[in-house]
This record gives sequence, C-alpha cells and structure tokens, in this order.
Amino acid sequence: GDSSTEAPAIVLRTKSGREQDIVRHSDRSPQLSSATASPDQRPASGPSAGLSAPQNLSTSDLTPGSPGVSPSHGGGRPIAAKGSERLSVSSTTLEERLISFDKNPLPLSFKPIRKLTLDRCPQLSNKGMRQLSTLLGSLEALTITCCKVGDKALVDLLTRSHADLTSCVLKWCPNVSDRTAEALMVCTNLTTLSLHGCRNIQTPAIRDVVMCCQEIASLDLGHTATDTSVLDVISRSDRLHENLVELDLTFCSGITSSVSTHDQESMLRSNFDADVSGISLLGGCQKLRKLVISNCNFIANSDLRDLAEELHSLETLHLRNNINLGASTLLAFLRNNPHIVDLDIYGCHRIGKTALTEMGEFVTAIKCLSVCGTECKTGDFIDDAALISAANSNLLTVMVVPDCVGISDTTASIAAQTSPKLRKVDFSGCRELTDTSIMELAVHCPLLEDINFSGCTKITPKSLTMIARNCALEAVNVSNLPRLTDAVLIELSEVHPLKLKSLNVSGCSKITDIAITKVAQRCLFLEALILRECKLLSDQSITELTRLTRLKTLNVSWCGKVTDDAMHYVLRHCTSLHNLAFAFTTISSGTFRDIATRDIRKLSLQGTNVDDEIFSMLNGRCVTLRQLSLNWCNGFSPQRFNIFCKRLKGLQVCDLSRCQWVNDDVVSTLVRSCRSLRDLRLERCADVTDLSISELRNVCSLEALVLNDCTQVTSESLEMIADSCRQLRKLQIQDCPKVDANTVALFAQNCRDLQQLKIGGHNCHHLNDDCAETIQRVTSQSLRDLSIPWSSISEQSLSSMLAECHHLRTLELNWCDITDDTIEVLASGCPMLTNLSILGCKQVTTTIICVVRDCKHLSVLNVSLCASIPSRLIRKIEE
Repeated sequence: GDSSTEAPAIVLRTKSGREQDIVRHSDRSPQLSSATASPDQRPASGPSAGLSAPQNLSTSDLTPGSPGVSPSHGGGRPIAAKGSERLSVSSTTLEERLISFDKNPLPLSFKPIRKLTLDRCPQLSNKGMRQLSTLLGSLEALTITCCKVGDKALVDLLTRSHADLTSCVLKWCPNVSDRTAEALMVCTNLTTLSLHGCRNIQTPAIRDVVMCCQEIASLDLGHTATDTSVLDVISRSDRLHENLVELDLTFCSGITSSVSTHDQESMLRSNFDADVSGISLLGGCQKLRKLVISNCNFIANSDLRDLAEELHSLETLHLRNNINLGASTLLAFLRNNPHIVDLDIYGCHRIGKTALTEMGEFVTAIKCLSVCGTECKTGDFIDDAALISAANSNLLTVMVVPDCVGISDTTASIAAQTSPKLRKVDFSGCRELTDTSIMELAVHCPLLEDINFSGCTKITPKSLTMIARNCALEAVNVSNLPRLTDAVLIELSEVHPLKLKSLNVSGCSKITDIAITKVAQRCLFLEALILRECKLLSDQSITELTRLTRLKTLNVSWCGKVTDDAMHYVLRHCTSLHNLAFAFTTISSGTFRDIATRDIRKLSLQGTNVDDEIFSMLNGRCVTLRQLSLNWCNGFSPQRFNIFCKRLKGLQVCDLSRCQWVNDDVVSTLVRSCRSLRDLRLERCADVTDLSISELRNVCSLEALVLNDCTQVTSESLEMIADSCRQLRKLQIQDCPKVDANTVALFAQNCRDLQQLKIGGHNCHHLNDDCAETIQRVTSQSLRDLSIPWSSISEQSLSSMLAECHHLRTLELNWCDITDDTIEVLASGCPMLTNLSILGCKQVTTTIICVVRDCKHLSVLNVSLCASIPSRLIRKIEE
C-alpha cells in the first residue's frame, strides 16, 4: 500500500482452495487465522493474544447484532481489522476461495475498507470478485493488476464508489472493456487513472472517460487504443491543463502526426475539430512533470519539437524507441526542462554523440540515464566523451548504456569516481570494458545493487569477485562471460547471500555444480536463476534448488545433464515458480506431475518430449500465461491444444515452429482466443494457409511474425496484415514462393519501425528494384537485421539500399550476384556490422578485407564457397 497513508495495510495471502470453500454464514463472524502469518504480522500479547494479523479475511452477510460486529456500523457494512482501512491481496495462488470463516468472534473494533488492491490474482474470477464486492462499501482507491475479472463485477463496484473514488488503477486486465469505461465516467473525483494494457477498451470510450474526469493528475493509457482524438480532449480542457502532472502513452500506436480518416470521422461525430496536430496538443499542460511516449513511432520529429518548446516543468522524460526523434528536438526538451532527472532515449537511432555531448550543458542533475549504442550517422558513434558529458552528475543512480561498443574503461571509471550513489549499471555488450573499470566501480560505488556485464568478454573473475565482495548485489547478469568461474559465485553467496534476488550466468561454460549448490544453500531469497547453456550442471545442484522457496524464474535450457527426475522434484517443491524454460532438455510430460505452482506465465518446452498429457497437468495453471514455446514439439494433437489454447486469453508470445500438427484450425483458435499476441512464430508449418493467416489482421498488437517455409501462404493474406498491423518490427517470410515483391514493399511502407526483415530464398521473388527503393526510403534507418539470400535485383539497386542502412548489425547475402562494388558500399555504409554472410558470392574478391578493416565490430564472417577470395587472404583475416 501507499506508505504515505496513516492507516496500516492488511496483506492477505491465501492458500489455494476450491470454489466450494466460499460460504455465506449470517451467524458467523470474521476470524483472523494465524496458520501461516509471518512474524511481523503477529500481534503482541494482550487482550487479543492468540490472534494474528489476517491471513484470510473472513466475510459473510453480516447483520446488526452478529457476534464481533459493532452495531454502529450497521447491518452488512464491510469491515476491516482494527486501525486499517485497506485490503490488499498480493498472491499468485488466490482462487475463488477469497474468504474463510470460523465460529470464534473477534474481540476487535472495525473500520470500513476504503482501499482495495488485487495484485496478480490470476484465479480470481468474476464470481469471486462479485462476492468480494458485496462486502465492500464505497472505495477511495481501487488497484487491480493482472487479473481476469471482467466488466460485470467491476461496474457494480465502481457505481457504488463513484462519489468517493479518487484512484483507479486497472493494469493488464484483458477482460475489461467499454462497460467498465462507462462506469468510470461517473467517477468525476478521480485524480489517478490507469488503464494500462486494457486493450479491449476502445478509443471512443477512453475519450469519454478523459472528458468526464477533469480532476485527473496522473493518467496512464499505455498499451491501449488511445489515439490523437484523446489528446484533443486533453487540449480542450482547462481543468486537465491545470491538474495533469503525469502522462503515460507507451505503445499508443494510434497517436500520429496527422489524424487518419477514421479518426477524423470519429471526432466529427463527437463534435471535435479534426484539424489537430498530434502530440503537440499536450503543449498546454504546463504542470506536466512526467511524460512517457515510448514506442510511439508514428509521431513526427516536428511535432515532438513543437511539444518540446511548450513544456517547461518536466522531471521524467521517456522517449524509448522513438525512431523519429532528432538530436535538435532532444536538446530542445533538455534546454526547456533543466530539472529533468530521469531520461530514457534507448533505441532513438538518430541520437548520436553530438547530442549527448551537448546534453551536459543543459541537464546537470540527471539521476537515471538510458541510452543505447546506435549512432546517428556514419562517424557519429557514441563514445566515451559523449557519455561522460551526458552523465555529468554526482546524483546519478542508474546508468543503462548497453551495446555502446565505442566506449571503453574511461566512461565506467569516471562514472564510478563522480557518481558514488550509483545503484544500477548496464554495460552489456560493451566489449572494450576490462577489469580496470570494474574495480573502480567496486571501490567507489558501494551502493551498487544491479549490475549487467553480459558479453563483456574482457572482464575476468578477479574484478567480478571484488565487486561481489564490496557491493550488496541484488541482481547480477554475467552471462556470456567465458572466463567466469565458480569462485565468483561462491564469493557472491558468502558475502551478502540474503540480498541476491536475480542471477544470470547463461553461456558460462565453466560453472559447475559446486557453485550452484552454494548459491542454492545460502541465497535463500533468490527469485530468478538463469542457467541456460551451463552444460556442466547436473542433478546434484538442481535438486538443491528446492531450498529457494521464493524462486519465480528458472531456466535450465540446453543443460543436457539435468534429468527428468530432478526437474520433477524441483517443480513439486518450488511453489512460487512462474517462468520455466526447459528447451532441449530430457524432460517429458511426467516432469509436471504434482507441479506445485498455480500460476505459470512463461513456459519454454522447445525440443522436448512432452505430449498431450501435459495439458491435463497444467490445467488451470496457465490462465496468466504470457509466453509459450513449443518449437519442435511434435507430441501434441490439434484438438487438445485448441482446448488448452482457449484459456490463454493473455498470451503474447507463441512459438509453434516446426510443429507438424499445426494447421489452420490451430492458428485460427489461437488468434481468436489470444487478442494480445505480439509475437507469433509458425516457421515450417506446412499446413498453414491464408485461411488462418488472414485472421491476424485483427491482432493490432502484432510486432513479430515468422512464416519461413510456409509454402501455402500467399500475398493476399499478408497484405491484409501489412495494412492493419503497422507496428510490426520483425518479419520473416523466407521460402514462401507465393509471396511477391509488392507485398514486401507494402510492409516496408507501412511498418516504419521494421527492425528485422528476412525475405527471399530459392525460387522466391520477394525483392525487386521498386521494393528496394521503398526499403531505402522508409525503413533503412530502423533495420538491424536483413537477410535476402538468392536475391535477383540489380547490384545498383542493392548497393543503393545498403548504403542507407547505417544501423545494420546482421546481413545475409548468400548466393546473391554481387561484386566488389557492393562490398565497398558495405564497408563504408554499414560500420556497425557484427555478422556478415556472403556464402556462394563467387564474384567477390580481395575487397572483403575492406569490411574487416572498416567494420570494427565484426565478429562473424561467412565467406564459404566464395571461390574468388584467395586462401592467403582468408588466413590473414583469421590472424
């Protein structure tokens, strides 16, 4: 609960129970059970000795004169324990049995419950919510997160509380729709409103809520259907201009620079002026202190610049992944808002070292800084000097600078010396960092809690042991460090064992059972453990994980020595596990027998031997499943999967690649049941056709689509997707012979934030000169990963396109008819290349050395079957 409130919070943690456990007894009073109450919840001895703080808050149809109820409260009035006006339920195992009873009356006085919090209660249904709401009076604050409760229960509660409700937070509630929004319209005293992730609330309903609730100070509309018309409502309200302090519009793809025809018609029907100018409408909100417009890629840089000139009170500014943001616009924001302390410009590809260098002139009190290592243009790499200038603050607590391959120990060392309050650093992918800077952090930043050095291959166990000894670390990511040994983890587990909550050692091939056993025995509060590709681990250490009663995330993918019996033992005893990854291990469906956890959110079974039996074992445990990977799992039947799939209302990522049982019926059921899909992978699903793929046009949240080798999919269905799913960022349609170049051009034209594009293949004609021109003109600045094998376009068109793709990291040109001219273009135009494959390009000769010389971050080069490259040159490259 809110620590600023005087009344203490009641936290209810209920064990799982059956639906029939809910009973209604008019002759019984509530009881506070001490069965599993924590020590800090138990009261001192005295008149109430023997009674503990509530684990289960009992409720019933209370009437005047019932034992333990003060008559002054009236019959049936909702109650809470003495001194409390808040009811908070934070439990992943909460089912329909919300409340239990006992015959013993409670000799305490009571107060009405005014604040209700339901946090991640996946088993709470409409029925349970309606029973709970009958026991509540008029609420002041309502918070519901990641629950499947729907309109019917919420409308009654909101209608009853409309006069008193000041805070309503509904986050990731997939069953909430326009009916709930209509009930919110009468809650005119709201000062805090969040509909984050409630995708089923339509734009007109959101607009009407904002129009009616004029006292809102904090408004969160992230991941909703919010469009420019909602901003028009805000711009026309003097009260909102006066009150609005915080605004979150994350992933609101409907906010554009110009109003679409559909939006114009919608606003005209509602008597709004259609002549609006997008995000700049917020310029009248002069008191705005927090603005989050991350991942809104249809906002023009000119509109952002207009907004920057109007706002002068910002303290938090998040512009993550806004590819249109220009350097001058960012500097305008900083110049006009010198008190910004939290800045997130990660993924803003046009921000380079020049902008970061000038940033230090305007903002001197930055506390949280997030940038990424992409450059503005050729030669404008983010380097040490730029980051040092941007992070020039002794108040800095968070520094997130992943993939800044142009920085060295200088940045980290100076940050350590000037920012002793650092608590979180992310230098993942900064391959030039060495032990020197890590030791500086260990010495000067004792408050460090969260470190990420993934992929910093020059770091050795010496510096990591030192930082583990000096800092009380809570989150540690040291994945993909080939030098990491057991000594670092043993030191980590011995110095501050009870602080560690998250540990990622993926790809660290030297880690053995000794280290993981130590961690399991001492780090008892560990919540996340990632052991992917730690191939020396066996059952000896995995069985020790049962000591970790708070473990929520476990990844043992590619750990070939871990057996079915060990994982069955872990799943039976670890009751808090939510995220499970067992890719390419020896587990089977029997592993999930007697599984203890009641709430699975992420599940990866790629390449395992599971079958239909697993569906019955996981029945009821996957209601809140967000990510599911069954890649290469061929033991399922379509009928059983369809039944299972209908429960997965909140599924966002699904991988069914190489599953021979997948057909149109499976895909259609998946799409109709899971309206929140963001990532769908159907590679080599030969029975999938346009019939089911065309239904994806209704999934507007789609960001990644993989259809490689789906030979029956044609341009007809894909063009429907290109027209409706414009926030698509990854597209793979290689070896789809019935798809033409016009379809690819349509994706390039509509999906302006396309970062991965894999097209072409043998006998495929996905790319022609016109398509290449469209890619060059529209998406070249956003592309990171491009694969066009067997391309038949002219070398001139290909070279012109690649010359504009300055941010490419991975490029595949296998079997393309290219010459040294194209290689020279690559060397000068794509300096950030890390992976290049030109397999079978027989006309490429010695110019390949230019790529090796100019692309300083190149780590993978495939020149197989390039007959014109001399063997002596290949040996020189290897050296």
